[in-house]
Amino acid sequence: MFVSDSHLPQLLAPEAYRSVEQHDREFERLFARGWHMVCTTADLPRDGDYVTLRLGSIPLLVRRCGGDVRTFLNVCAHRYCELTSSPRGHDPAFACQYHGWEYDESGNTRRIPDAPSFKPLQKGMLCLTSYRTALCGQLVFVSLDPEGPDLAAFLGESHAVYARLFSDRYEQVVAWDRESDANWKVGVENGLESYHVSCVHAGTFGVTPDAADCHHELRDDHTVFRTPASQPGSWLAAAEEAFATGSGDTPTHDYMNLRTYPSLTCSRTDTVTFVQSILPLGPTRSVHIYRLFMPRVGTGSVWNRLTHWWWRPRLAAYWRAVFAEDHVILPRIQNGLNSPVMPRGGVVSAREERIFHFQRYVADHCGGGVEAAPAAAAGEPRR
Repeated sequence: MFVSDSHLPQLLAPEAYRSVEQHDREFERLFARGWHMVCTTADLPRDGDYVTLRLGSIPLLVRRCGGDVRTFLNVCAHRYCELTSSPRGHDPAFACQYHGWEYDESGNTRRIPDAPSFKPLQKGMLCLTSYRTALCGQLVFVSLDPEGPDLAAFLGESHAVYARLFSDRYEQVVAWDRESDANWKVGVENGLESYHVSCVHAGTFGVTPDAADCHHELRDDHTVFRTPASQPGSWLAAAEEAFATGSGDTPTHDYMNLRTYPSLTCSRTDTVTFVQSILPLGPTRSVHIYRLFMPRVGTGSVWNRLTHWWWRPRLAAYWRAVFAEDHVILPRIQNGLNSPVMPRGGVVSAREERIFHFQRYVADHCGGGVEAAPAAAAGEPRR
């Protein structure tokens, strides 16, 4: 059941989902000081492999270098060109696309074309800006803060969960990055409640789970949702049985969703574990980084291994469809929040209490509460 026994108020004003000032406060207080999942080691299998992305307005390049994973500002130290404009690729030379300046694994200049024309140039005078990078299982995290807590301290008790669910026992099968015309909090809140399931996910999840089957845990820096993942005798229950048996596990038929603040989530069933990191690109734009993992095939019977092989692409397609359904609704939510006139409303059900918990976290750290919006006169719409 739920922790709350009644509905709750909407704590954040619509302005908090579109305001430049609110976005800047959230970036400074939540994102510039924290750790954020940006990719996985499976995205960078070889030395020289890289991915690029933006965290807010900051362009990042995450690269495998000498067996390690490192993160740099994606800006050349020569004349500030973007090092690469590709979202991912492989470059053993680590060279800028404009004039070919090359850098080593630490970001120091290694080769400068026509170097004599730059004399005098002291060693170490020009180098790339680097950022702290750490791994938790196969997940790659980056922090913009050079002096903040380490990753384990930042994630707290959630660190062990991510390390276990994304260990080498699991294999990445889907990598999907998707930008959305919606504030980052819209995406977070969508993943914190099951109330929308019957409308948005009618073609995949089906119906909203019964209240008796929903279990919430509310902690200072994270929340957890648990519910049965499938009905006995369903095709999904059969897949869970096959996957668990083929991987040497016992099926639980449970779905678990962990949301670690500000914007990281992971979910687990007997068939898949997936992680989603939502990063702000602006007041009304965000990027969603999805990575889907499945258990590696164990040493069970040939039948179990074949069943595992047969289900894998079908389950991957199923979860891609779930992600796509969410991305249809997110900009529509933002469109409503952008309206200059608002109805009298703003209420959170007990089923949505994880949203209330999240909004309180944001309001406590960054403001943006409903008191920031002018109250409407009796009988008039709120503006």
